[in-house]
Amino acid sequence: MMMRFLLSGILGLLTFAPASLLAAEAEVESSRASPVKQVSKAGAKRQFANVTQSSDKAYSLVLSSQLRTAAVLDEDPSNDVRWEWLAGGRLEFVPDWSVFASFPMVQLFSVEEGESAFRLRDFRFGATFFKVLPLEVGPLSNLYAKQDLRVFVPTSRESLAQDMRFALELSSKETLELEGGFTLGLNVLGRYYNFAYAERNGLLGGMNPKFLGLFGGFAEYTLELPAQIPGHLSVGGGLSTRWLRKYDSSSDFESALSSTGFWQQNYGWSAYVDYTPWDYLSVSVGYEHGENVLKNGIAMYGNFDTFMRSIVDRNRTEFVASITGRY
Repeated sequence: MMMRFLLSGILGLLTFAPASLLAAEAEVESSRASPVKQVSKAGAKRQFANVTQSSDKAYSLVLSSQLRTAAVLDEDPSNDVRWEWLAGGRLEFVPDWSVFASFPMVQLFSVEEGESAFRLRDFRFGATFFKVLPLEVGPLSNLYAKQDLRVFVPTSRESLAQDMRFALELSSKETLELEGGFTLGLNVLGRYYNFAYAERNGLLGGMNPKFLGLFGGFAEYTLELPAQIPGHLSVGGGLSTRWLRKYDSSSDFESALSSTGFWQQNYGWSAYVDYTPWDYLSVSVGYEHGENVLKNGIAMYGNFDTFMRSIVDRNRTEFVASITGRY
């Protein structure tokens, strides 16, 4: 029963719809590359989402769908599976600068009677600065520098229930293209949450998050396929660590729920295979660890714990299969 459910979900995904939603959202935020001697077209979509794909358009549209399921399922697999959707677009208004907006949504497979299986995520919009710097030094080809300013507007059930006003995020992604199809890069992110109340609603609700920081690195190898097979295949992965600080509690004692005058840290990793047959379509499968895994129908919001527990805890690992279309 469980295997039949997984197979039907994966087949349905591959025949209808989606690379990571984060990669899709990165594409939404992309800006056309500045003129350089030659910008590689062989780079994987995931890490070169900002590279112009033989197009002079000042705008782009993205539609992505992603099936996510916990690596360890309970007796009812539908509790651990969700289908995420994202639609968005971007517009370049001056060279190297663009604005973007995206509308994420999640579809659950186990809900209370009378509730909708489709739920909005927080709407986000912002601006991107993107620049290509040709290096041509030894094995180094190009450096792709991308800076984002993103605003989150509370439209999800969770954010509205906790009276979130907005969230503001600054991020930087530096991607280094090497000869031979190799790619290396770094991600840095900082986010600030603004809530009407420091304490979360509900019994044992604890405190709302205030600051989130992330630092990560990634590596990728792109393989050119035989002439009979269109497109290219990419294999990659990454490691990251996150720091979280919640709003201060008025309590005098320290606990994981009430007192938060300290930074908490956790770790994550990912591994994936992307296939991009054409510029406008990509398919991906992979594993991700450390994100908000849906377990027993309840979102596990990344427990911040020791390095080993954070890295090897299989209950926080998800299988991901996705497809992304671009115009």
